[in-house]
Formats: sequence, C-alpha cells, structure tokens
Amino acid sequence: LLRSLPPSHGSIYWSPDQQLVAVCPDDAAGKIRILDATDFTERALYHAQDDELIVDLTWSRDGTKLAIQKSRSTLNVVDLWDVVKERLISSWLYRGPYWYGDASRPNDMAWSPDGAHIAVAAKGNNFDEATLNNHGHVHVVNVQTGQTVLKKNLSGGPVVACIAWRPDGRAIAAGAEDGSVKVLALDAERNIFTWQLDNSAIAALAWSPDGHRLVSADHKGVIRVHEALFGRNLLSLQVDGLPQHVLLGPEGKRLAVATATGQIHIW
Repeated sequence: LLRSLPPSHGSIYWSPDQQLVAVCPDDAAGKIRILDATDFTERALYHAQDDELIVDLTWSRDGTKLAIQKSRSTLNVVDLWDVVKERLISSWLYRGPYWYGDASRPNDMAWSPDGAHIAVAAKGNNFDEATLNNHGHVHVVNVQTGQTVLKKNLSGGPVVACIAWRPDGRAIAAGAEDGSVKVLALDAERNIFTWQLDNSAIAALAWSPDGHRLVSADHKGVIRVHEALFGRNLLSLQVDGLPQHVLLGPEGKRLAVATATGQIHIW
C-alpha cells in the first residue's frame, strides 16, 4: 500500500505491477523517465513541448500506457503515451481547472476500471476549445480514438476539482471547488445523488473496492468516509496539510492519505 502511493509532489509513480517507475525530475519539468524498478535502468523517455509543464500522470491498469496532464499557457493538455513503443497515441486540449504550473491538484483525471476510457474534469462544455464559462463538466474519452463519448454536466455548478470511477465502471464521483460531491451515473441522465459538505474544495476522492463507501478529502484536511448510496457520513478524520491522494486498501478496511507536506497517514 505504501509503496504504491505517489509522493506529495507527484514526481514518482509506480506502474500497477510495480515493475516500472515513472519519474519527473525536478530539474526537467518537461521530461518523464521510465525506469526499471529493480536496477533503475532507463526503459523509455518522454519529452513534453518546450512551452508545456507536466502537472500529473497516471498509469493504465495494464501498465502499458501513460495519461499525462500538462499545462500550456491557459490551456491544459492530456497526452496518451504508449510506454512500450515510446510513441504518442493521441492528444487532447481543453480548459480545465486552473493549474498554471500548480501540481497540487492531480486528481481530476482517472482511467475507467476496464482501461477503455479516461474521465477528465473540464472547465466548460467544449472539450476541444478554450471555453470561458465556469460550469463544471466531466468528459469521458475513448482512449483509442481520443473522442469524447460522454459529457456529464454538473447542472451549471462549480468547477470539478477531482474525480474517481466507481469500481464497477457505471458511475463517477466528482468533487467540486464549492465542497460538494456528486455521483454521476454514466448510463442515465440524472445524477445518483449530490451532497454538500462545507465550503472547502474537495481535493481527492476514493471508492472502496466494493463500491459501498466513498472517501472524500477537502482542502482543510478533513477526511470523510461516506456510505455511497445516500452519502451518509460514517466517519470524519483530520490531517495536517493539504490531502493530495486517498486510497482504501483491497479489503476496504484500511485508509491511506498522502498530504502536500510529505506525510502519509494510515488508519
């Protein structure tokens, strides 16, 4: 569990099988090195464009691809990169939450459980254009074609700050800047439910493996465990610093939280 958690600055990421490590060196913001986890030999190398800053990345579940989030001026870019063949599969531009080089918001992109889609939090209804409205949307993108296959609107609501797929792949939890959490059904027009926690932005979300519980972490360091069907609060915890990653163990009985101060808390 500890070994799989990214550190606070998001510069090191283990592959799902823990055989490879993706590293973003502090002295080379536009470079990702893929290293063998046993002897640290370089297996692949990714370069961003000169005007792009790498904000975050996430491995596909089979460990063969990386989805790479980058900041380019007032736009954000997602590159889908083949680690084995060292080639770009597809690339998408969109106006998302305002990163501007701030790597403290790494949770607004997530792979579907089957690895066929990526959900991205976008600012505005137009994924491919730099729209200027402040409405929150979640776009589901086909990783093979790079096309948006589904858009979920948060009903004119706030910007989405973080997202997490339910393990069965049929719903996405979206945490917003106004402290609300919405569970979006992907096969229905209506949201499953919404609950308002407080006015502190949601920083991270995580589902239990059985999909029965949902964990939220806000910018005040409050960690809440919710009963996922109706959002009833089961447990509240407090950590120092900004939570960046939350993770429930394989049996759903242990909770790990990594903060921007470099701390890892386990309950």
